[in-house]
Amino acid sequence: MVVHSCSLSTSRTFAPSFDIFCKVIDNFGDVGVSYRFARQLSEEKGCNVRYIIDTPEIIKKFLPDFDPTAVPQSINGITFLLWDDSTLHELYGTPSSVVVETFGCSLPQFVVERMKTTGSSWIDLEYLSAEPWVPRFHAIPSTEPVSGLERTLFFPGFSPETGGLLREESLLEQRADFQSNTELQNQWRERYSLPPLAPSCIDVSLFCYPTAPFATLAKAMHHAPLPVRLFLTGGLSERTTNTLCRTFGECAPHVPIFQLPFLPQQEYDRLLWTCALNFVRGEDSFVRAIWAARPFLWHIYPQDKGAHLVKLRAFLGTYGENLSPSLRASLEKLLFLWNEGGGDNFEPFALIPELAREARAFTDRVAAQTDLASALLAFLRRE
Repeated sequence: MVVHSCSLSTSRTFAPSFDIFCKVIDNFGDVGVSYRFARQLSEEKGCNVRYIIDTPEIIKKFLPDFDPTAVPQSINGITFLLWDDSTLHELYGTPSSVVVETFGCSLPQFVVERMKTTGSSWIDLEYLSAEPWVPRFHAIPSTEPVSGLERTLFFPGFSPETGGLLREESLLEQRADFQSNTELQNQWRERYSLPPLAPSCIDVSLFCYPTAPFATLAKAMHHAPLPVRLFLTGGLSERTTNTLCRTFGECAPHVPIFQLPFLPQQEYDRLLWTCALNFVRGEDSFVRAIWAARPFLWHIYPQDKGAHLVKLRAFLGTYGENLSPSLRASLEKLLFLWNEGGGDNFEPFALIPELAREARAFTDRVAAQTDLASALLAFLRRE
């Protein structure tokens, strides 16, 4: 395995070059995670990064200056290439020191062939899971059967035996400064036409899949101990947004709904930081909700044969290991009602004070681990 490093400023810092391949399967999740990962490698770690994506128009959602019709292009140290077989074959050139296949997206065959001559490290960056088998397979190289090249599965996770979570160096400091400054939060809210903070209200952000039980949520807000204000994220489809607004009009007409545009990643983080309760989905917003240190309910990506519920229960086991039995039972009930179509006794709002304490404790616990980008660089350096 050959990994080249480059010199940064006056000292030598390990900063191999990266190719990150991403296929858009559904929604924004794969892009959200892989692009945030690319940004950290480029901006913080000083790595040269090429980001190869099959649906470049989605990048514009995260990076407003991006022009999807002008690929290749370089912005903020990242070079974007279109994953189109003929175009990529012409423009790709030599593989970088590290080639990252995100979420088992399968590298183009010609890239694999070229890797045989460059000795590039092949990393398969996998989905986040708290399942107990993950540490056993994390960072264990194996031979890819078709090419004969060594490929390493690299798993994000919640324990030191995994790769950790994506987390920028100054993220928690920025969050603490923002959450401790009411004026700063209100200035941010004003930019997006959101009402200022009010102790007499519960502000809730909502990002979910179309299968979410909107009627259950609306009824819960109707019976909340304080007035609820709903901040609707811009990542929802028009159809889902219309369904939600119609449902709330019928079940909770007094709940004000504030519709946000699709926010760049750093701005979405601030939305989570300023709300009392966050509903998140998939992987990227899920991890950012953890770093927000605020109560959240996770809408996990649905999979065949209920595989997603196994992952949900595994996370609950990790998150809830220090919870009281009664709070853990309440949280489990909330999560499964939210993910399984709703039902009666969905009452998250009365639990916010208790959940807030536990959210902070869990954030501090996982923040003690190495972040994902640093863990991968440490692994590559050892190799």
